[in-house]
Amino acid sequence: MNRRSLLWIWKLSLLACLVCPQPLIAETAMLEVYHLPLNEAEAAVKTQLSKNGSVTILSSRRTLIINDESRNIQEARKLLKQLDVAAPQYSVYLKMLHFQNSQLKATHTEAVLPGGWIRLNLEDKNLRSSNKQSFNLHLSANHNGSIEVGTLQPYRKHIRQWLANYGLISSNSVDLVSVTSGFIARVRPADSGHVHIRITPWMRNQRGRTNIEGKTEILIDLGTTTAPLKAPSRNAPIRLNANPSSNQNKPIEIAGAVTELTIPLGKTIAIMANDKESEMFGEALLSSSSNIGSNRFAIKLRIEQH
Repeated sequence: MNRRSLLWIWKLSLLACLVCPQPLIAETAMLEVYHLPLNEAEAAVKTQLSKNGSVTILSSRRTLIINDESRNIQEARKLLKQLDVAAPQYSVYLKMLHFQNSQLKATHTEAVLPGGWIRLNLEDKNLRSSNKQSFNLHLSANHNGSIEVGTLQPYRKHIRQWLANYGLISSNSVDLVSVTSGFIARVRPADSGHVHIRITPWMRNQRGRTNIEGKTEILIDLGTTTAPLKAPSRNAPIRLNANPSSNQNKPIEIAGAVTELTIPLGKTIAIMANDKESEMFGEALLSSSSNIGSNRFAIKLRIEQH
């Protein structure tokens, strides 16, 4: 074979490589997941893989096994590192208080909030509150946390009727059913130095339901040791094997009084019930006070990040 033929064969080989490139070799990598739910980590990683790539979840080790081209695995690793971080941790400090109506006449509000609430101007010198209980809740960002603030004492007829509308008590009954109440808080980061909080009031009837499950068992009389041949009696005793169980009633969320607001971290703010469901909820919370008619329910709130 002469030199010209060899050159021609080399050119054909080079052209074949350019037209039909060699497939990239697939690799396998193991990526540990520390904070994200494994299904979310899997979905994020898949966005960086080729159509031939695959992801397998190893739940016992919180690990993803990835099979794909090297460059796609590197992109998946980079994205997972950005997303797999610990959620911010917050402490919510909440204090229940009430103001007299006479103090609120000249008070300026900073904002009107959803759910029938208003934000008060705490710098107003006319505001002198009667402090109630204080509560502290620790929770992760975008996770619900619940605070139980006390037991309602629905002495007044219109409060009992309001609770009856939620199915918590009977409006005609004189029996004081134990109804507890509180708030569900959900916090997430906002812009720099601020957080967004969603507050959902809830109530629950503490009187759970007791269910009894069981089966009957017929005890046949086969005689005694002194009379083993005695015939079975016609009146065989019956035994009930019962297994009682108690179901705790679930909290009922007061959807009409749900509010949301954005506040600076570390700053104390106050919101006051001002309309419909929020006012009824506040009045029910303060129902043990004899002068409830002259007071307005409010919440003092502060959020710190750890």
